[in-house]
Amino acid sequence: TAAETLSQLKTQDAASMLLEMTHDSNGQISRYARQKVVEAANCHLDSLLQTEAAAGSDKQRADAIILLGERKTPDITEQLLKYAQSDNDIIYKAAFKAIGSSASADQIPVLCDMIKTSVSDSFKSSAILAVNQILRNAPDQKTASAMILSEIKAAEGNLKADLISTLKTSGDTDAMNYCLSLLSDAEGDSFLQPVPQAALKSLSTWSNSGPAEFFLDQAKTSEHKSAYAKA
Repeated sequence: TAAETLSQLKTQDAASMLLEMTHDSNGQISRYARQKVVEAANCHLDSLLQTEAAAGSDKQRADAIILLGERKTPDITEQLLKYAQSDNDIIYKAAFKAIGSSASADQIPVLCDMIKTSVSDSFKSSAILAVNQILRNAPDQKTASAMILSEIKAAEGNLKADLISTLKTSGDTDAMNYCLSLLSDAEGDSFLQPVPQAALKSLSTWSNSGPAEFFLDQAKTSEHKSAYAKA
């Protein structure tokens, strides 16, 4: 009841008290307070969260960063991208999660560049998840998918495979046809290479049934029947 009431007020004191409740040792209270922080129309919460995101324990900073993304705090993307370049894995993972919640498709090329230049598998995975989420939430999925396809076609080897992983749950026809063409061209041992395997894995996560006919045909005739049957 207290969290509900505080979330309806627009004072700085109410924002401070509600934010304090997100750190409550009682998990139920903490989760409900976080939900109210995301929903509350109190601009003081944004400034308080930015202060917490900048300093404090890793956990407290990470929580604040994620909440900034979930609140879609205005003009926060640039700051989140800076946090995403942190050497601290707790901070950059939180930043990518926040970017996935709040960034627009315009940030896809920036995130793809970060995937290309990183040598950390953990960093790449976090960035890939952010692109997955942006793509899933994009109002114009076709345009967002086209941005990713452009990056994929310009890449080679393992980098191409990493970028294909961002297409999970896409459902875009052009993306589907591109991934299917990679699988159609993969014969024998080449099927086991990173690029076709990434295409297979991405297509198998789609919520629509677009790739199903191809998978069923391959499950009957391909030398890799079991892989296609699983997909």
